[in-house]
Amino acid sequence: MNSAFIRAIRGPILLMVLGALILIDHRGDVSFWRTWPLLLITGGLLVLAERAAIRENPWTAAAPPPPPPPSTITYRPFGQPDPAPPPVRNAGNEETGGPQA
Repeated sequence: MNSAFIRAIRGPILLMVLGALILIDHRGDVSFWRTWPLLLITGGLLVLAERAAIRENPWTAAAPPPPPPPSTITYRPFGQPDPAPPPVRNAGNEETGGPQA
């Protein structure tokens, strides 16, 4: 199994175990306070399974994140003036009174 798959099913499996323990408590067979350690045991078994999957194939364990996209910010040397901003174009609505290009 893949470690990402085990990580993805960890929450649903723990919720199913919790539901089963609450059902057993509701039926009156065994108190929840006597069975809650099963949640810890189940979580531990899932962690062990995830680590075994990582050890099986270490190349899929933690791939490095992709590089960030290139920045659109341009840097200028200290002491040089800012470049002129691009001209503002009016969308053709002359009632706005904005600058005309």
